[in-house]
Amino acid sequence: MRRNGFWQDHPNDVSWLDLLVMSTQRSNSSSANILDGKPAPESPIRTTLIVAPPTLITQWMQEMDKHVQPGALGRILRYHSGARLQSNDVVADLQHYDVIVTTYGEVLRSHPLVEAPKHLSSEKAKNDWWKNWYHENCGPLHKVKFLRIVLDEARESPSTS
Repeated sequence: MRRNGFWQDHPNDVSWLDLLVMSTQRSNSSSANILDGKPAPESPIRTTLIVAPPTLITQWMQEMDKHVQPGALGRILRYHSGARLQSNDVVADLQHYDVIVTTYGEVLRSHPLVEAPKHLSSEKAKNDWWKNWYHENCGPLHKVKFLRIVLDEARESPSTS
């Protein structure tokens, strides 16, 4: 799904996010969508995040290697438990990749979970507290501004060999 006239007329309804719900059978069309919708070279927002079940991460990498010319998608990073970047500025490093493939667990791990303190009674006080808490405690995936996010909610396909 690409932005159409509705999104151009209502930019605040989607802000910066193109949300695509894909199955593994449509990974080729999502790769084509990424290629077709590449930002201008000077654009600071260029990264596509692909979120998939852990069992499909390797399949995503293989499908991109198999169906897309080398280098056409730009720099691709596999980012999940056991394959995270170790850097003194992970957020800046993540923003230099064109495609990041990660798991739902990694996205959840990056989001701070906590309830507002009980002494905060007004909605405004709770919202102000949350903005500060979130900014200080969210992980790297929640600090990057993504061009698009692809959610693969499919189950692993049985082998046809």
